[in-house]
Amino acid sequence: RVAWRALAEGREWRFEDVAFENAELSGTLLGLYRDDARGRRIDVTAHIARADGASVYKYIPRLGGETAEWLKRGIRGGTLTDARVVVRGRLDRFPFDDPQEGTFRANGHVSDGVLDYAPGWPPFTRITADLALEGRRLRISSPRANAFGVELSDVVVSIPRAIGERTEVIVNGRGEGPLGDYLKFIARSPVGHHLGGVTAGWRGDGRARLALHLELPLAQMSRSKFAGTFQFLGNSIDTGPGEPTLAQVDGRVEFTESRVLGRGLAARTLGGAIQAQLGMQ
Repeated sequence: RVAWRALAEGREWRFEDVAFENAELSGTLLGLYRDDARGRRIDVTAHIARADGASVYKYIPRLGGETAEWLKRGIRGGTLTDARVVVRGRLDRFPFDDPQEGTFRANGHVSDGVLDYAPGWPPFTRITADLALEGRRLRISSPRANAFGVELSDVVVSIPRAIGERTEVIVNGRGEGPLGDYLKFIARSPVGHHLGGVTAGWRGDGRARLALHLELPLAQMSRSKFAGTFQFLGNSIDTGPGEPTLAQVDGRVEFTESRVLGRGLAARTLGGAIQAQLGMQ
């Protein structure tokens, strides 16, 4: 139901259980919109029953062009459900950098999502996540995701200034799983390039740990930065035909976009123990 009334110096519209639906989303909203001598003000709450994840960027008001392009290219699947959107305050103050002037908040749940977050990196698939938009800041938090078979946990993708220009995307994730899957992930990422492809043919047994951090300036993706650690946990590694097998491999590899360091690397091979340090720039 929609009703309006004339004010002394303007008009007011009230919305109650107004349903909306198209091919990309459906939901209901309630609230009011007032246009008077004090300006245009809104106090609306919407409930989104379902939305196509790849289309969400179309419905975020005043979204920065760089962010919109990243979301359009990067979100390749998924469904947003049970989302709640609150907009309250003077529209000329949107998105309300000062919380005293108003509220812009959206929260929802994403299932079966696919996110291609950066060129050259394995995309996240099978994402189950919570999406939160607070003012200008967009945050996607996923307790689990998959990338080329690697199971990741605590994946967080944030855009500090989704509404605005010259912003960046920050990606964090970590995981523990089969070494063989992590070796594939590394080989197909920029880390493998920095290693000169030396690990491309490796095969491994046992479990390992990975932590990853990326900073992606959307206006200049060529200046992207990444950092992470890879932890061996007593693994066995087959380094290729004609090469000795490494057993009981331990140690940590630290990497950034400009260097790779190995710390405390140790293994057994050919009946003896070896230790190594690694440094590549």
